[in-house]
Amino acid sequence: MADVLTEPFIHIHIPKTAGTSLRASYIQAFGASRVAFLLPGQKLVKTSELPFGTEELDVLRRTAREQHLLPQFSTMVQRMNQIKYYETFELADIVDREIAVATGHIRHTQVPDAVAHLAVTTVVRNPLERAWSHYSHWQEAAGTMWWHDGSIPFSEDVTFESFAFDPALQNYQANYLGSIACATVGIASNLELFMERVGIAQVPKVLQLNGGLYENLPHFDPGFVHEFEAFHAADYDLYQEALEEELIA
Repeated sequence: MADVLTEPFIHIHIPKTAGTSLRASYIQAFGASRVAFLLPGQKLVKTSELPFGTEELDVLRRTAREQHLLPQFSTMVQRMNQIKYYETFELADIVDREIAVATGHIRHTQVPDAVAHLAVTTVVRNPLERAWSHYSHWQEAAGTMWWHDGSIPFSEDVTFESFAFDPALQNYQANYLGSIACATVGIASNLELFMERVGIAQVPKVLQLNGGLYENLPHFDPGFVHEFEAFHAADYDLYQEALEEELIA
């Protein structure tokens, strides 16, 4: 079992790996004023300064999804965030701001030397499931997610099979982490164990937030799956390592 992480630490939320659910748990554990969240402009803000709580926002987002208004809703929330929060700060400043955990879509290239000594955690997901969730969100949001950096222009006619082989998204999880040595790597399908491993046992159950309308994985042709596994081999290696680490823990 891993030791309790020293605060502050950084949680790298690879898109579509249950990061929103974990953020809600971090807020339960540390309090909203001690959880820093990365905004689209690559600045951090204390979660307590956002207009909606994480769980409240999830309810509203679900409604927007059901009404097929996710792009408009996301734009509205970003504008409300910009009006509401009091100040933003850099990742390098979290030590001086009484932050317990900084979380968000933080790539390895965005971790400055000033905080390179801090512990880093992340959660990974079965690569095919993660890619399908990414594609589904891309279709729901009509390509408007600020964190998406694929090379294929949005179109409702783009198939998942085409999306899955976008070179810009190859080995997405491994490339997100780069050479960062994470203190703890969890699995999206077992978030309770991840929280326990980082020493946050007071959160009994991690809420399942930000699920899309099309989260259930469809049946794919075995030939496609084989090609997908070869194309994203580094992601499968990372996922297998995380599974083995959980067995040891």
